[in-house]
Amino acid sequence: MCRNLLVPATLIAATLAQQQPCFPLGPVFPAPQHLSTSSSFSNALTTLNQTLEDSLAGGSQYPSLDNQSTSFILDMYSISTNESLFTYTFNAPDFANASVGASQITEDTVLRIGSMSKLFSVYNFLIAAGDVLWNEPVTKYVPVLAEYAAQRAGEVGIDYYDFDSITLGALASQLSGVNRDFAFGPDSDDGFAGVLPPVSPVNVSYCGYNGTDQSPLFPCNRTEYLKAVLVQSPVVPAFHTPIYSNVGYSLLAMALENITGTAFDDIFANDFVAALNLTGTYSLPPSDQLERSFVPYNLSYSGFLWETLNEAPAAGFYSNIRDLRIIGQSMLSSRLLTPAQTRRWLLPVTFTGSPNVSVGAPWEILRAPLERQSWMYTKGGHYGQYTSEIVLLPDWGVGYSVLASGVEVSLAVDTVANIVAETVVGVLDEAAAEEANVTYAGRYENDGDVMVLEVDDGPGLLVSEWNWNGTDALALYATLNGAENATMRLWPTTLTSPGKVGFRSYVQKLPVVLNPYPVLGNCISWLTTDQLVYGGVGLDDFVVEVEDETEINSWERDLSGKSVVVDAAQSAKNPKSFSHTTVKQMNADLTELATSTPDPNRADDVLGLATLIEPRSEDLEEAEQQLGVNGAFNLYEGQDEFADTQTLCASTKYMKKVTINDIASNSGCPQGGLQRRVVPVLAMHEEKQKHNSEIPTGRAPETIYANSRDARTDREEHQDIAGDEQADGMLDMYKKLDSAHHVLWYKMQSYQHLSAFLDAVSTKLFNDTNTLREEAAANKSRWVRSS
Repeated sequence: MCRNLLVPATLIAATLAQQQPCFPLGPVFPAPQHLSTSSSFSNALTTLNQTLEDSLAGGSQYPSLDNQSTSFILDMYSISTNESLFTYTFNAPDFANASVGASQITEDTVLRIGSMSKLFSVYNFLIAAGDVLWNEPVTKYVPVLAEYAAQRAGEVGIDYYDFDSITLGALASQLSGVNRDFAFGPDSDDGFAGVLPPVSPVNVSYCGYNGTDQSPLFPCNRTEYLKAVLVQSPVVPAFHTPIYSNVGYSLLAMALENITGTAFDDIFANDFVAALNLTGTYSLPPSDQLERSFVPYNLSYSGFLWETLNEAPAAGFYSNIRDLRIIGQSMLSSRLLTPAQTRRWLLPVTFTGSPNVSVGAPWEILRAPLERQSWMYTKGGHYGQYTSEIVLLPDWGVGYSVLASGVEVSLAVDTVANIVAETVVGVLDEAAAEEANVTYAGRYENDGDVMVLEVDDGPGLLVSEWNWNGTDALALYATLNGAENATMRLWPTTLTSPGKVGFRSYVQKLPVVLNPYPVLGNCISWLTTDQLVYGGVGLDDFVVEVEDETEINSWERDLSGKSVVVDAAQSAKNPKSFSHTTVKQMNADLTELATSTPDPNRADDVLGLATLIEPRSEDLEEAEQQLGVNGAFNLYEGQDEFADTQTLCASTKYMKKVTINDIASNSGCPQGGLQRRVVPVLAMHEEKQKHNSEIPTGRAPETIYANSRDARTDREEHQDIAGDEQADGMLDMYKKLDSAHHVLWYKMQSYQHLSAFLDAVSTKLFNDTNTLREEAAANKSRWVRSS
């Protein structure tokens, strides 16, 4: 008898996942800063555009979009640029001759956003009051609810709310257990008449839009609204399980008014709309803005001006796609909140019955379509003939929004949002990996010690080789982790300081051993991070020093727990950014700055720097004529690495070695930043000491600055460049640039910020002699990226 072993697909998937590196929750690469230049992202946008076209034509794997009577607009953005990354607009032919409002949707067209209003309400609460009161009971800030709680003390349960247990945070995160809506008016009972037993009408006054259309009825004022809420019974106890509620956000807005002493609409207008310079966002129906609003067919059908009264904080707001971009960027970049507040906000508060959906305040958090875990923070809304969706992707600093109006609006927004998620979100890790490869990957050396960082098809930066002090560091890490062999990868902690980016390492034992207790899970890196410490520093702690968002300056903290610096090349973002023309412009700017500087010492410093720069532009121009701009820009300055002509470009992040002839023909050095090992200005004092011109401690700053220039001159005059005759001849031209490069490169992000740069120069250059000697000595043990 033949037997077949059937293995569940979920078990296969789980087994495969167990063999993949599993970092703590969060990004696996630093967030990409230049998505518009990413090939994978560009290809994804092309696919996205075509898929939307196909869905409108009825030829897509996704549901067919209504191409006659539903208009929509999609916008995608990141926090690295104020401009849209991608916009797609479809304007349905039915509304080409609109009788009311705009006939087409643009990024400035105003639409209703429905329940996205809840997100705006919570955002306004956090802006005005923070989350310090999140655990306070709502009864403390809404007196009517306090009176209710006092009257019903001892009676809470199935029939009556326990408002003393309902906190402001519970209201914000759908955990209050209060009803979805207030008790509707008698007209809402008509559909059940004759089917269910008759009931007495609710004793509440209801009002609606003061027009000819049949708008929904809402309690006429706050007193009537609260009566319509309190006549009902709770759904579940507070904090038991998330239950969607509109009422909760109305109560939250009432509490905010009493906390701040300011009307909610005023907070909305001043602390939110004005603070972000929004031009199409409203908390009340914008009846005076109909000409730039989208109204499908007519006011009655669309519901554009329907009043929501006291339930406006839950569903009554308006916005446009441009404002949604600004709002999303402000959330991702902590423009109106502190970064810590933003991190607390962009977290789940509770689970749901689905393993792929969690709830925040009031985020509807969906798992991204990736092999690893990443979460999309979304909020959707629907009201009248309008549907909306906003999606934030914190791992990459990216977001997108969709607005639709017409007939099949929910289908349009759900379909478009899902197409974006499946088409574009899945490649954001690829785009981040592309940038990480340019910015961080390479071979680092330090007197025979070697570390190689690579970007492969796995997550994070792979440490493919690490020999330290004659020891195979990777083998040592494997031993420390109880394994015969192991791989090491670096993941970003998102911790940053000025000029520094934090990483931690993840060590995976080889061969991979599956956890015999699958209930406990196989991704336990959150438990093991920072487990091994030496000298007060975690052995998994890595820090990258950077000059700007794309330029590596150094690695800190090696196996010994001591600080180790690695000089490296600039990125390839703009290989022509340092040419003879920019040098000339720097000189002009410095000269102008000197004439406007009231401090004579500082003016002398500026003029001294200009004097260094002026003759360099001619040298660089000559180099550019022979080698091209990129060839000149990419050359090293006179260092002993040039003894071997095969290593002229070995310090590039591309790990490519070329010959002098390759460079002479402008075909060798790849584009990729300043290809030279920088000897910092501070080291020049060591050179000065070698020539018996030691700078005394306590010398005035301007004197030290002048002597440091002398030191650089001495260095140019006395330095011998090892290497063959051809290399010496070529490099002689470039070593003339050395002093200017040292000053300009060191701590200078761009010459437009010259004042800040000069402050940094002063801070570093004008230390006493002992400090300078210590830093010069430290330079002797640098890990240098040689490729």
